[in-house]
Amino acid sequence: MMEELGNFPINLFDAGVVVVLLVSGLLAYARGFVHEVFSIAGWIGAIFATFYGFPFAQPYARQFIGSELLADLSAGTLIFLVALVVLSMLTRSISSRVKDSALNALDRALGFLFGILRGALIVIIGYIGLELLLPKDEQPEWVQNARSMQLIEPGAELLIAQLPEKYASKKSDTSKKLKKKAGELMDSGKVVRDLISPAPQSDAKKNPDGYDNNERQDMERLIGNTNQH
Repeated sequence: MMEELGNFPINLFDAGVVVVLLVSGLLAYARGFVHEVFSIAGWIGAIFATFYGFPFAQPYARQFIGSELLADLSAGTLIFLVALVVLSMLTRSISSRVKDSALNALDRALGFLFGILRGALIVIIGYIGLELLLPKDEQPEWVQNARSMQLIEPGAELLIAQLPEKYASKKSDTSKKLKKKAGELMDSGKVVRDLISPAPQSDAKKNPDGYDNNERQDMERLIGNTNQH
């Protein structure tokens, strides 16, 4: 199946990369640079609001909800959603003002560039995930021969280099663990298949050790004749 994907007139991996970049770029172009940046900032702000506001809301939530786990989840979710809604309203207000101003064209152009960069980041992160499951030498040829790899691989190395050393050094260990786990799953699947559909036994196993029925009858006749004499 994987080999058949390499028989298309265009490289499917390159085509997928182009689609991701264009979709991300067009979405950012439609929304504008300011909207995209403030949207990301809104999510980050909501996460920080949950992190810092949770200790204050936790005691009140536990007063009204009997289960501590459910109370904590409810408090954290409520803080996050409220913060996200407020920041999203602020984002829409600011972005609408920019769109109604003379900066609309510049905002859309910068938004498209931002979307392309965001799409590239998504592709690079996706490739790092693929490399954890399939090392480069085990990847299909249509992936290895993709022209976009000339940019993706350096981008992946640059992104990994920005991580703390303790996390970057774990990349190969994680890849080995995932590969080992996949091998174990394949082996267990083979065992299950063997149990469900056992291999046919050979002729040697079909015939048990010892005499068959005809031989036993001959022996009984011989013993009977001996006793008569």
